[in-house]
This record gives sequence, structure tokens and C-alpha cells, in this order.
Amino acid sequence: MKITVESPTSNEGSGYKNIARDIIKNSRISNLVEHIHMVIEVKEPIFIISIKVKGVREPTKIKKIAQIRDKEQGCKMEIRDEGYASNLLSKLWKEFGKSNIEQPTRLEITCKNIKKEEIENMVLKPSEEITDTLLNLSWQIIPEGFRVRRSLKSKKVFTIIATEDPMEDRWIQRLQETHNKIVEA
Repeated sequence: MKITVESPTSNEGSGYKNIARDIIKNSRISNLVEHIHMVIEVKEPIFIISIKVKGVREPTKIKKIAQIRDKEQGCKMEIRDEGYASNLLSKLWKEFGKSNIEQPTRLEITCKNIKKEEIENMVLKPSEEITDTLLNLSWQIIPEGFRVRRSLKSKKVFTIIATEDPMEDRWIQRLQETHNKIVEA
């Protein structure tokens, strides 16, 4: 994971590099983060964070990534594509509740009182979950008090600008420039 910082002083840059590295490293998507770029302008005051992720999986139906069999009092799934495992588990928890979903092994999920037909055509959208996670991680990195925010998102890059002042047009332009720079990097 590459971390870069644009800042008038190196102290601010190195401090935020360490904060970002620790927060991302302890997240469940650390293996997906390719590049983090931050712009710190204390005098303005603005803080921009742009996070580029590696290849994001395409939306897919659950029946394409797991073999699903009805069993007594529910169904059992054997995951064929491990890359979707965490997204699948999150989706099932969200739809049916954690108390109805068990994961006895890494690639096996048991669903209580849920029929195969209720699950097989559900669509997993990994990019949505990644965006939510990136947003939460970014908020942990952005300085306290910087509550005025705007964001941009493309397929692999998520960028937020934050300030404690009313947002100015020139800052939004800076957000766009930073976002484009990381998209092209």
C-alpha cells in the first residue's frame, strides 16, 4: 500500500501517514487498498483524502458463487469463489439477521429457516460494501472538527474533501483535481 501526502510541513504529513496506515491496516479491506493520497492545507483549512482500491469484483448472483442445497430447517451453502465470502456473509446477516446465519467453516454457510429460493437470485454488490467501509475509514482519518464534506467516487477511487469552514468553489475544484490525479495514477 502506497501512502502519499501533500502538505506544507513534513510533520503533518508523516503523522497522517502513520494514522492512515494504522487505520487501514486494521480494517478488513486492507488487502484491497492500493494507494492513499492526502492533501493537508492547514491555512485554508482543508483536508483531502483519496483512496484507490485494487480490482473490485463485479455484481453477481449468489447462485453463481456458491452451491446452495436445501436441508432440513433451512439451506446450506458451499462457497466456490472465496473472494466473495465476506461480502456474502455480510449480505446474509443484513437480510436475515446474524442469529439465522452460521459459518461453520471458511467456505460453508448454514442458513436457518431460509429456503434456497430466497437466496440464490440475490445479487452481491461488493463495490457498495467497499464504498461504505472506505467512507467510515476516511472519517476516522479526517481531522476532528472538519465536518463540512464533499466526495467523489469512480470505479476504483473514492475522494473526500473536509473543512471546518463553508465549502468554497476553489476547494471543490481541488477535490476534482486530486481525484482525477489518483484515478490516472
